[in-house]
Amino acid sequence: IQNNANLTSIVFAKLEKIDGSIVIQNNPVLKSISFAKLQSIGGARFYVTGNAQLESLSMPSLTTTAYGQAFTIYTNPLLTLLDFSSLQILDAQLHMYGNGAGLSCAQLKQACANTKRTNYGNACNSAQWTTGQYATGTNKGKYGHQLTTC
Repeated sequence: IQNNANLTSIVFAKLEKIDGSIVIQNNPVLKSISFAKLQSIGGARFYVTGNAQLESLSMPSLTTTAYGQAFTIYTNPLLTLLDFSSLQILDAQLHMYGNGAGLSCAQLKQACANTKRTNYGNACNSAQWTTGQYATGTNKGKYGHQLTTC
């Protein structure tokens, strides 16, 4: 779902499983995304990027993400509300940066509080999150984003 100038919300009310990729990007007035019943994400990638007005991303039933998959949420400058409250197995690479300033380490940890297993060093149970604005110097991440240690 890309480059839609009129799209303000996305609701997947009945979707329970994603076996492929999903990309939601560059929708300038998109404010909210809801995957109410989504339980698992497989496939190659899950990207939510470049949505200038996005404030919330809700996946309250998500329990599992697939190994080797990219789970990427970045450059959504107003994003401050995340709900991954049922997440138990995060086997995907989690990349989060350039999102809303109010998206704190505490909120990110709470989003993944029930996670029991991870396979990557930058996932929920680990010490380092990528948040905030672009940086230079010792806190500069691989792609120029601010590294925040929680």
